[in-house]
Amino acid sequence: MSAGDATGWLAAALTLLTFSMQSMTALRLVAVAANISFIAYALVTSLAPVLVLHLLLFPCNLVRLGQLLVAQRNHDRAAASKPDNKRKAT
Repeated sequence: MSAGDATGWLAAALTLLTFSMQSMTALRLVAVAANISFIAYALVTSLAPVLVLHLLLFPCNLVRLGQLLVAQRNHDRAAASKPDNKRKAT
């Protein structure tokens, strides 16, 4: 198996793996890895359509991942700043 084939199979496996992710953060991280793998595959095998597709998808996945991380951080900060509503034991 050539390096190009191995990279293509890795990219395909990562894309398939995205469908089993239970959290959006994990899905985006794996999708970014798949994009990088497909970009490498397209460069090695001279597949322009695959290269263009994943060069476009890569920043989209990065932006969505960034938005997700910011939202999670804001949620965690809001949860940490709320007063504890538990009743005191008497």
